[in-house]
Amino acid sequence: MLENFSRATYVVVHDQELVNMLWTDGPNAAVAVLVSSWFTRGWTAAEFYSTRKKSNSVKILFKNPDDTLKPLIKDLDRDILSHPQQATTLVHFKASTILRGVRGDITDLRGLLQVLRTRSTSWDRDKMTIAGLMTLDQRTVDTSLSTPALTRSILLELLTVPKTSIFHNKVPMALEGCWSWCPPSIFDFDGSTFSRVRPNTAGGRQDPLLIHKDGSIGGSFTVYPVQLAYRDKVHPYSSHPALSYRILKALETPETCLILEIGGAATESAVTSGILVEPVVGHGIYVYCRYIGCVHVSFPAAIHASIPIKCTIGWNDRDKDNVPRPAINAQAILAGADGENQSDEPVAAGS
Repeated sequence: MLENFSRATYVVVHDQELVNMLWTDGPNAAVAVLVSSWFTRGWTAAEFYSTRKKSNSVKILFKNPDDTLKPLIKDLDRDILSHPQQATTLVHFKASTILRGVRGDITDLRGLLQVLRTRSTSWDRDKMTIAGLMTLDQRTVDTSLSTPALTRSILLELLTVPKTSIFHNKVPMALEGCWSWCPPSIFDFDGSTFSRVRPNTAGGRQDPLLIHKDGSIGGSFTVYPVQLAYRDKVHPYSSHPALSYRILKALETPETCLILEIGGAATESAVTSGILVEPVVGHGIYVYCRYIGCVHVSFPAAIHASIPIKCTIGWNDRDKDNVPRPAINAQAILAGADGENQSDEPVAAGS
């Protein structure tokens, strides 16, 4: 259906609110479009997005000040949006930026959620379908797929996610292995976390995490071990009983736990955010981990020497017989990552 809009020479927006609004100028019109009910709908956002490759193709009807019986047709790009060479107000600039954002190419999870999370008058299932149509090849999108299946397809197309996005409070779509870090829907990623979690940027800009073809995820992390004396300072982020139990069960053996830092370093008066994992295979700075859950940490980071590692979550946490690998000692992993216990072969569970 969206191909009709992408191929059209012109797309005309005929909305009751807008066509009854008396045209005055571009700045007022831009704000009116932004706050209109038309802009809250998911399918109209998808149709609007489909026009992104053609400039001067979107026409919007307003009330004609000279002839109230004949609507006035205005071009979105030429008559309504702000332009760098023209003086404008901050409100006009902001409204134009948001409208242009919906028509821009979507290349990451943050951009997709910014467009669709505010579609307040759309059903959740429709928003998932629209997300697929906006990121995948529209000719191959199977709208009968389940929400987790569509989520996997979308994420594999995007290839990366912000590090803070995997800090969420949902039950993952898989208990172990690949996708064990991922919630069932892209809308379950805690979008507010993007701004609420204080990212650790001590080493510069935070790199995104790479999603592998099998659904495992990897990237660079600063990690901390969990010492027995401080395990009661690690708290589940989610209140879901299954997630809380999984985290508390893992903390019964803190020597096999690591915390992948998502937020800034914890202090006595500040809480940081992290991912609790169990290492199952390690070789130097490369560590393969089993996902446990998202946690808040309140113990002071100064008691530990934080160590940067390359961590992959969800891959190789089962052996060749598909049996879950037992977790291995985190201190041994960190010693190897810190160059104190390097070996030619990976440190593997059961070895």
